[in-house]
Amino acid sequence: MPGILWESDYDSLKESVWRVLERFAWMATVRFIEIGVYRGETSKELIVNIYDWYDKHNLMANFVFYGIDPFIAPPPIGKDFTLISCPSHLAISQIPTDFHWVWVDGCHCYQCVERDLQNYGDRLMPGGELLFHDASPRMQGRDPQTYEGMTEFHDPVEAAKGIAVRRVLDTVMPEKPIFRLVQRAPDQQFGGVEVYQKV
Repeated sequence: MPGILWESDYDSLKESVWRVLERFAWMATVRFIEIGVYRGETSKELIVNIYDWYDKHNLMANFVFYGIDPFIAPPPIGKDFTLISCPSHLAISQIPTDFHWVWVDGCHCYQCVERDLQNYGDRLMPGGELLFHDASPRMQGRDPQTYEGMTEFHDPVEAAKGIAVRRVLDTVMPEKPIFRLVQRAPDQQFGGVEVYQKV
């Protein structure tokens, strides 16, 4: 399985990517964003699957994949991959406004997840999908989010309490009727992908 994913995580990503391609590939350059690419293993596999979709539909590939990570620079992934080496709330100014798919898997503290939801959710195209990793209830509170170099970008005391993705989704998403829940994160031991479509 590519990257640090568990159980059904990768299948959820692939299915979401293909749904987005079905909606947009016929009329636009499709823009994908992965926040927290780490070593780029998931990015590489998703790009292969994007090409598979275009091949299956006899279309010329027309997409861009942006990877955001302030710490890890993955090896070269290919001409369709653009690495942005800074925190996600700064990276958004370097990405065109019309993007179609966002995978949030950076810092998982409450403040950073909420900020990514607001920044990227606001600019996501209607019909696009917004995905969150580590949303399984059993993941919450694990792994202090104390990344070196991030203390100026989030509350280090709150971040030390660990993963808070579920709390953000349960608190903020009900106030955002422009997002429709496509898939709730399964209650699995590790990971868990939650998927929303912007309507």
